[in-house]
Amino acid sequence: MRCLAEGYWPIVLSSHGERKLEARAMRTLMSLKIAGVLMAPLGFETDAKLLSSLSDSTPAVFLDSRIGDDQPFVGTDNRQSIGNITEYLYRTGEHPCFLEMPAVNQNALERRSAYIETMERLGVEPIVLPITAKNWNFEELGYQEAGRILDRGGFPTRTVLCANDRLAFGVISAAFERRRHVGREEGCDLRVAGHDDHPLSRFTCPPLTTVAQDYRQIAQLGLDMLFSRINAQESAGRQSRRKSVAWTATSSCAALPDISKKTPKRHRSHIFAIPSPQLPGEKMHVVCCFAPFECVNPPLCRHFALITDGAHLS
Repeated sequence: MRCLAEGYWPIVLSSHGERKLEARAMRTLMSLKIAGVLMAPLGFETDAKLLSSLSDSTPAVFLDSRIGDDQPFVGTDNRQSIGNITEYLYRTGEHPCFLEMPAVNQNALERRSAYIETMERLGVEPIVLPITAKNWNFEELGYQEAGRILDRGGFPTRTVLCANDRLAFGVISAAFERRRHVGREEGCDLRVAGHDDHPLSRFTCPPLTTVAQDYRQIAQLGLDMLFSRINAQESAGRQSRRKSVAWTATSSCAALPDISKKTPKRHRSHIFAIPSPQLPGEKMHVVCCFAPFECVNPPLCRHFALITDGAHLS
């Protein structure tokens, strides 16, 4: 609606997580007379040369994941969001181990580093559980890795922080299959938390404690940045901002009963992040939103979401 109000006709393309489809979409965009591009790239699988050609030919702003530091970009501050939920889990129960996501994009590296940095700051040895596969089947990978770990004696600690919600779905499923109780109530075996506030996170059993990105503001800032470039109001150069996230805690991940630390009834913090260079560009006719998956959240896509705690999203 924002694009229409500004006099542009939006076109939405999706690569469905496929490198070839993403490349095809970029070529399609370059064949059209468009005003600008708002793009959420796949990540390390993205064709960097093709991406460079696209950004050279039309004003472009990148969302969620960046390929290079010299690109205009809007995304969540992973250092703050992962740092906050790591510290929250540490303060409210047994310290968390970290199930990392496949290294498909920069977010994976940033979230891993943020966890390690926070644990070291807290004076606790980080425990990273790697996933060597490099694909987007996160639920399956989380399920397989959690099953393997549980069959070999269990996780190193009773709190598992997953790099994203889709991994956490797999962990919860594997735990249920083995009759391991996930949650904060007495008798539970495991606390599980995620990141992203996936639309299904509130419907897991128990509801998943997660971190939500402020996708509405990310979308707004991305469009502000893009329109500035289209209108040539910004000089060439690199600009960085980071958008924080908000979070609370739910029934999947509060303190376990035998932990002596005090557990707050409700914890909330705010972090938000956005880096972005802005360059002038020619004005054309169409603004495109290009995302790696189908949109779930109407203003943008499911990648932009807070730490929300399952039972209540507040």
